Amino acid sequence: MKAIPKHFDILGQRIRVELLTNLEKDQQCYGKWHPSKNLIQLQAPSENHADDVILQTFWHEATHAMLDLLGYGTWSENEIVVEQLGQCIYQILKTKR
Repeated sequence: MKAIPKHFDILGQRIRVELLTNLEKDQQCYGKWHPSKNLIQLQAPSENHADDVILQTFWHEATHAMLDLLGYGTWSENEIVVEQLGQCIYQILKTKR
């Protein structure tokens, strides 16, 4: 998927992104942020996993990474805040002109 990077940098930290074919089955989720590894794992897009869902999940997990690296771990643990911020970032990027 072209819109999801293989890696990106935040605050001097390299964050790797892996697309996995069985993440939903194995972990019961579409994405996972591993702060100790600077790694985001995402379910790979497929016939059953629409690109938009995976992109939204990427921004959700990237929001976890941003908050953790900024030292806002308590906010990163709040899934409602993370989901709302991730959705805002996704919408901004999707609708920009």
